[in-house]
Amino acid sequence: MLALTKKTSYGLIAMAYLAKLEDSQVASAREISRIFGVPMSLLMNVLKELAAAGYVESVRGAHGGYRLARRPEEVNLAD
Repeated sequence: MLALTKKTSYGLIAMAYLAKLEDSQVASAREISRIFGVPMSLLMNVLKELAAAGYVESVRGAHGGYRLARRPEEVNLAD
């Protein structure tokens, strides 16, 4: 049986949500946290780790947020 940590689960939630966005769209950690009921501070740490690993990009600015750094079909759970 495969057991996932909370951080892994939150990362998968965020990645799945970001995968559904249009190419030019971004989502804030606050938005993802609100929609899925994920603790904001933990989600921000997870997104920071995903960015460092090259899975998501952070976009700065007033309309900033996160988006996938790769096309969704290029990412798999084994990675």
